[in-house]
Amino acid sequence: MAQNDIMEPIPTESAHWLANPAHHKGATASLCLSLPPQLRAAILKSGTLFLEGRSHLVWSFTVPKTLPNQCCKCWKLGHSEAWCHKATPVCGVCAASHPISHHQAVAPNAPHLCTLCKGTHPSWTHWCVDWHIQLMAQLPLKKPTPAKKRAGKVPPQPPLP
Repeated sequence: MAQNDIMEPIPTESAHWLANPAHHKGATASLCLSLPPQLRAAILKSGTLFLEGRSHLVWSFTVPKTLPNQCCKCWKLGHSEAWCHKATPVCGVCAASHPISHHQAVAPNAPHLCTLCKGTHPSWTHWCVDWHIQLMAQLPLKKPTPAKKRAGKVPPQPPLP
C-alpha cells in the first residue's frame, strides 16, 4: 500500500462485489468498500488503489435517491401495493373498505376522509400532516434522473495513472 502513501490495512469486512467476478471471467467487476473518512479521502484523491501490486481506478459510488412509495391499498408510505400486507383495500378518497377504483360506483357522494390523519382531504394530498410525518420517517429522497437525460452525460472518470 505504499504506492498510495497509506500504511494502515484497508478494512475488508464490509467489502463486497457488485457483480460476481467468478461469473464474469475476463470482464471487469466493481468492488464496493466502506472506508473510514480519512482513508476514503486519501484514496479518492489519488484516483487509484494498489491491490496485490496492481493499480485499480477508484471513484465514489453514489446511489440515485428516490421518494418513498405510497401504497394504493392502505395509503401508507414506504411500500407499494404489491408489498402491502393489508387484506382488504381502503379507498384513498373516503377511507371506506373498497378499492379506490370502485369509489365512483360504491360511494360517489361520500365526503373526503384521509386514511392517515382522518382529515377532510384525500389520502394522497402532500399537505397532510400525517403524510409528512410518515415521509420524514421514511427519509425522503430525490427522484432519479430519467435515462434519456442521463444518456448524454458521462460521469467523470479519474485520470489514468
